[in-house]
Order: sequence, then structure tokens, then C-alpha cells
Amino acid sequence: MERNIFITGYPGFVGSKVVDLFLEENNPLTKDDNILLHALVHEDFYQAAVSKVSQLSKSSQDRITLIKGDLCEDNFGLPETKIQELSEAVNEIIHIAAVYRLDVEETLAYKTNVIGTRNILSFALGIKSLRTLTHISSIIVSGKRKGIIFEDQLAHDAGFHNHYESTKHYSEVLMEGYKDKLPIVILRPAVIAGDSMTGAIGKYDGPYYTIKLYHKMRFFPGFLVPLFGAHSSSYLNVVPVDYIAKSIVYISKQPEAIGRTFHLADKHPLTYHEYFTLVHEKIFGKGRKISMPLWIEKIMKWMPLWMARIMGVSKAGSMYLNHVSFYDTKNTDEILEGSGVTCPSFQSYLDAMVAFVKENPDIPMSI
Repeated sequence: MERNIFITGYPGFVGSKVVDLFLEENNPLTKDDNILLHALVHEDFYQAAVSKVSQLSKSSQDRITLIKGDLCEDNFGLPETKIQELSEAVNEIIHIAAVYRLDVEETLAYKTNVIGTRNILSFALGIKSLRTLTHISSIIVSGKRKGIIFEDQLAHDAGFHNHYESTKHYSEVLMEGYKDKLPIVILRPAVIAGDSMTGAIGKYDGPYYTIKLYHKMRFFPGFLVPLFGAHSSSYLNVVPVDYIAKSIVYISKQPEAIGRTFHLADKHPLTYHEYFTLVHEKIFGKGRKISMPLWIEKIMKWMPLWMARIMGVSKAGSMYLNHVSFYDTKNTDEILEGSGVTCPSFQSYLDAMVAFVKENPDIPMSI
């Protein structure tokens, strides 16, 4: 299959994993495909992208073109002739680029997540031979909804915890509005961890906050280090980046995916209590533990940012400790059946995450 793919989000963490998979020699997910990539890269990240491409094999370098542009500008800030050239060459779009911080301010979130999506849709409408437009959304479009969240559910009036949630929701609403005009596929990843084999991640985020914090306190006796989340029955739905990347590469080429939405989530997630307990035991060993008082967990969201940074905890993430939601994966299970792409259990790669933090203590956190 000839796959001329316009992709955003490179050289970001997820985008880089997806590009590497597309260019990987003898990849069973792409063995019958002739792939050419057209990567839209903001000028602030262009040199990093050039550096990444220079490390690829010659055959891989020949199959990726970097395009310096701005997702948030009309026509990506490119000349009309370049847009016309791309429109004639491209037959797939994979839109990954977004602002992923829970504490992002509204203007930046709206500009990147909403206006950027509008510009992708405008570009897609000009492509006559478009096979699929794959939009990478997030499970957090469910906002403050609780209970079981199904893949075909989007609209709700429950509200949102932050501007990241609301703008990702709005961007998906935009995509939904064009499903009658464009071959749209929507993927909603859960919280993204590092590679399941190496634990590697670009910046410490999500589940890494606790690992990093406990690692800082590793010289204390374990029974003196409070166990977070002891009062929480909420689920921490985490998936490794390699599972996300493989799912994107595979699902984006499936005709039966068009018009549908897929949760890229762990169907057997841990509760926060189970997660914090596992991490605590990985760092301090099994033994007596003291629980963080509930009142401290409740006031964490009011903690000054400077204090959160010193402690290595996420203010924005603390509000999810008591938000009980479960993400159904029926569509994803069906389409990935027989593909060889499966979501590993969190327990199977926690050791890799902990080892990576121990070996790389100076990697910055995203807070």
C-alpha cells in the first residue's frame, strides 16, 4: 500500500515513536506498505528534528521530509504552492501535535489544540485522495464525568477540570463535525508512560512524579515515607508509549476504523492506591507503611507551584485522586484482535520505569 502520510507532533515524544515505527525496517505492522512521511515541524523544534533524522539510516532518511511550519497559522504558514504540492501527494494525515500539560493556560491550549485542529481539517478538505485522517485525542475529553466512559460518547455537561481537558474535548467536537465529509479516525490515549521495555521518557510526567519523589526519599526508612492515595478508589489508567505508537500505526490504515473512536487504555487499570503501594514497595521494599492523611491529599491542589516543584508532585494531577471513571475499550479490542498489538499490564513495566528514573535522575519534570 502506498502511504504518503502528513504527520504532526514530530519530534515530540509520541510523534518520534510513531515516526520510528513507520521507518523501521521489517516492521510487521508496515511490511506491505511503501511509506513516505511529511512531518510538519515548528521552527522552535526544527533543529531537534533535523538531529533526530540525521541519526536514521540512509534509507529511512530518504522516506521522511521535514516541513518547517506552524500548525496554528492558516495553511501552516506555508506558501500556497507548497500546500498544493502536499495536497496532491498526501493520502493520509496523522494529527498528534497538541499541548499536553494539565496546567496549561487557556490561550495557549486553545491556540494549539483547537485552532491547530481547525487548520488540519481545512488542509484535509483540500486532499482529493485522502484515505484517513487520524486524530490523536485523549481519554480526558470526558472531563468531570464519572462511571463507565464508552468510546462512542463525547458530548456531556459535566464540566472540565482544566483547559487541557476542555480544549481537547472541543478539538474532538470539531473532528466529529466533519465525519460526514472526511474519513476521520479518533484515538484517545490514556496517561502515557515511557517505553515498556526501557522505561524511557522525554520528561517526567504522570506516573513518574511519584517514582521520582520516592526515589529522592530512598534513604529514609520506608515506614516514615507516607503512602499517597491510600484513601483513593479512583483508577490511574496508564499505557506505555510503544503501545500507543503501535496502535496508531496499525489502526490508522484500517478501513473499518473510519468514523469510529478508540480508547487506547488499560482495560485492567490499577487504582491509585494500588499504584502508589507498588511504587512504594519498589523503592522501599515491603513492610509497614503510613498513609498520607486525607486532608493533606485534599489540599494538594491549593499548594503553591514552587512547593509542588520542590516536592516533585503534580498539583493539577492531584484532583484525579477522587475522580472515579473507567474507560471501556470494546472498539479497540475488536480492531486490534489478531494484530499482535496488545497493552501490557502496568506491573510488567514498572521495574523498567523505576530503573530509568534511578539511572536518569536529572531529566526535567513537566511541572
